[in-house]
Parts: sequence; C-alpha cells; structure tokens
Amino acid sequence: MCTSSPQLLHESAGDALLQTGQLRIASTLQPSPTNEGPLPVDQMVPLIATSVAQLSGQITNIAPVDRTYLKSVKLSDYHHITDYVKRGSDSTTLFYHIHIPKTGGTTVANLLLADICDPFNPFTAEDYPGKEETNVGEGQQLDASLTHPCKMGLTDNMLSCYPDRHMFEHRDFAANLERSQGLMTSLEATRIVYVTSLRRGSDRLISQWAHEVVAGLFVPPSNIAPWSNESLQVYVNGGPHSGKGWIQASLPDQRNNLQVAELASMKAPSYLNDTADFDQLVTEEHLDAAKQVLLSGEWLIGSTHCMSKLHDALTEAAEALHGFSHPNRGASVPVTENKTPPITLDEETQSLVDSAASFDNELYAWAWDESEKQTAGFVGAC
Repeated sequence: MCTSSPQLLHESAGDALLQTGQLRIASTLQPSPTNEGPLPVDQMVPLIATSVAQLSGQITNIAPVDRTYLKSVKLSDYHHITDYVKRGSDSTTLFYHIHIPKTGGTTVANLLLADICDPFNPFTAEDYPGKEETNVGEGQQLDASLTHPCKMGLTDNMLSCYPDRHMFEHRDFAANLERSQGLMTSLEATRIVYVTSLRRGSDRLISQWAHEVVAGLFVPPSNIAPWSNESLQVYVNGGPHSGKGWIQASLPDQRNNLQVAELASMKAPSYLNDTADFDQLVTEEHLDAAKQVLLSGEWLIGSTHCMSKLHDALTEAAEALHGFSHPNRGASVPVTENKTPPITLDEETQSLVDSAASFDNELYAWAWDESEKQTAGFVGAC
C-alpha cells in the first residue's frame, strides 16, 4: 500500500521486481508555487544542449534521426488523425512518452492509451503491439498499422505511435527531444507534454538485473548461481559473464544510474551507433543536467510506486482538452509488468547496489520532494 512516508517508498528486493501503481490522489498541471511556469519548448533546446555540452562537449555521436518519415507522414494516412472527426478529440497537444527501462514504462504507455486515446473503455494491460507476430527486434521496423489508434488525441508511445518509434524507446532525451519536436511540427500541434515515470535507483537496477537473468541476457560464471546475491554483485560491478546483455551492457556505471544517464543524454554506443565515443562515469554534473531537463518544458513525472497518481494527472490534463469528464476516471491501474521471483539481499549486496545507483537514488529523492512541494509537472508522491 502506498503511504506518505518520507522514506520514499524504499521497495523490498522482491517489490523491486514488480512495477505497479496504487492509491488515487488528485494531481494537477498548475504553475509552480513561485508562479514561474515551465520553460517553453523553444528555450529547452539551447538550454539542454548547453548543459550537456558543458559536460562532454557538443552533443555528438548520437545516431542521426532519420527525418524522412516526418516529410512523408500524411495526416490522412493514419487512423490517429482520421478518427479526430469525433466530437471532443484534440489535436493541439502531443503527449510524448520518455521511456526509461524498468520504471513501469509499459504501464505508462497503457495509461496514455486509456487516458489520452480512449477514455471510454477500461484499461487493457496491453504489451508491445504485434511484437510476437512480427518478431520485431532491435533495429527492425515495426509495422505502424499494428499500433493502437489514438482516436481522441495525439501521443507517441510504445502502444500508440508514429513510424520509427521503436528507434527511440529507451533512447537518450536529446534524441527524443528532436523526434518529438519533428512530430509536433508534422502534426501541426501547438505543445508537447513529456510523460515519464521515475523509480528509486536501487530498485530499478535490481529489476534490470532480474530481467536480464530471466531472459538469459546475463549469465554469471558457472560457479555462481544466476539468481543469487553473488550474481547481482557481478552484474553491478560489470564483472565477467556470458549473454549479450541489454541496455548499456558495456557501461555498468551508466546502466546502474540509467535514469540520470538517459535524461542527461550521456553519449554511449548502442545498436544504432556502436562506434560512438562515450562518457564512462556518471557525475554530479550529469545529475544536475537531468534535473534541469525535468524542470524545462511541460512534463508529467510520475513514480513507479504510485502510478495511479500519474493516471489522475493524465486524466485531468485530457479532460481539459476533451471537454468532458472521463468515464474511466478513478479506474484501477493495471499491473502490466511481469513479476519475477523474490530475492533476499544480504547487507553487503544491498550496500553495493545502493552505492552503485547513488545518482539515480538522489534523482528519485529530489523528484519525490518536488512532488510533495507540488512543483508543476511532478505528480509522483503518494
């Protein structure tokens, strides 16, 4: 059960493997108590570019965004647009999902689908559309016709998306910023609301390790049981293993603090750009840059542990655009993440994980405090 404890809902090791949402409390998209509204999008670009440039030189070695799809998009080609003839639909605001791995992103995508696209039906707890049928993998094209229609609004997320979305799932913020601005122009929208969820760093790290162990992406040496404290220690330390790994497999420091690394747009090699130069270590400067990103532009920032708060915020924002009260207001948020077996961490392993994920832990604590202060866009505390 969610509480208002100032301990920031430190998950047990078992809870860290389950991403869900609880408790309904109203939230809002009102200006901050200082009466300083969010920075407009046109001011975000130079600000973020400057912040990242101060850390690692100009934003370079990011895989170039293929903008040809923006030129080829015809609004009449997509059911996202053609269904807008229905009364109450909105085409002014693009709700764009920034999906950081193992923070409840599938649940967030379901919330966007329900609250922005189809507020008349109950949550469906969908998974990636067409993935099994089309065997979509990294770097492969997902057929846009398999995405769910967004009849009542504009959104780009893993369940309802525009072409090439799969190229931007789990990508750095700089790449997603460029894509979102291109979509806003193509769709003739007037604003972007970025939507994301954050998670206590230690719990997110344990969850990614668990995912890789279960999927066979991380296999420790033969003398270490895959599901053990020793296995987790090897993983956190970037020790020897077999298995191809997953997100930031070759950069354990960035993987251990992935929320900071992706929001600060740290350079890293990937399947899109495997020869890129990269920043190896996460620093306080990267943490500050990640905070600045979340304070720039319009955001709805939830937490993995309190997903119903994000549902409330999305509902409130969408009702203002649609002009009517949503039938699914207050509906229970579905659990869309898989629960894996629990593990009890010994003191040594827990201390190692907390230390390794310290920057992500600090980002989460800061965001929780901003939510409690009712800073505009922060809706995660419960």
